[in-house]
Amino acid sequence: MSTFETLAKASSMGHWSLNGRQQLVKVVSASGRDYLMNKSEAERFGGGYITEKRYLWGLNNRQMEQVLGLRPHELKHVAFVFGLSRLPTSDEVDFRLTADFPDGKSPFETGGTISRDYTNAKTKAEAEFATGKGSTDRSYWPVVDFYPMGSGMVPQWQVRANAKIPVSGLLATVTQDRPFPRENGSVKPYTPHNKGPIRV
Repeated sequence: MSTFETLAKASSMGHWSLNGRQQLVKVVSASGRDYLMNKSEAERFGGGYITEKRYLWGLNNRQMEQVLGLRPHELKHVAFVFGLSRLPTSDEVDFRLTADFPDGKSPFETGGTISRDYTNAKTKAEAEFATGKGSTDRSYWPVVDFYPMGSGMVPQWQVRANAKIPVSGLLATVTQDRPFPRENGSVKPYTPHNKGPIRV
C-alpha cells in the first residue's frame, strides 16, 4: 500500500463511531438477516462491506440497494440495518473509496469511458435474469448476479475475511414505505457538504 493509500485509509477511519450519525452499519437482505440471527450472538460477524449510518437516512430498501451498489433486486422486499459491536482496526478493513467503485475497483478506463468488461458483465447478468436465470446465491429470490456502480457520495469499507467483528442489534427494518429513520424518527435524507441528498 502506498503512502497516499495509507493516509487516505487512516483519514477515512478518523471519525468512525459506534453510535450517532457516523455509526458504522452493515446492510443485509432477508437471507443475510436470517443467517445472522441463526448464529449465536458471539458469532454474528459483520463481514463484507460497511458504511456510515448517516448516508442511509431517508432511503427505502430499493434506494439503499441502488446507492450501495448491491445486486439488483437483492433488497427488493426489505433491508435490515445492523450496527457493529466494535470499531474495526486498520488491519481488519480495506478502504474501498465510494460505492461507485464495485469491489473497490474503478469501472472506468483511462479517458473516462466505462470499461468493456464492466459493460459486458452487466449485460450478460441482466440477460440471464430476464430469461429466468437470476442468481439465488445468498438470496431468497432471484437477483441480477452483478454488482453495479452505486453512489459516489457514499464511502465504503470492506471487512477482511479473517476479521471477526460481531454485529450489534438490529437498527431498523426498511421497506418501500418505511425509510431508514434518524434517531429522532425523521426520514429527512442526509445532505453532505450542501450537495443535495444522497443519489446514485
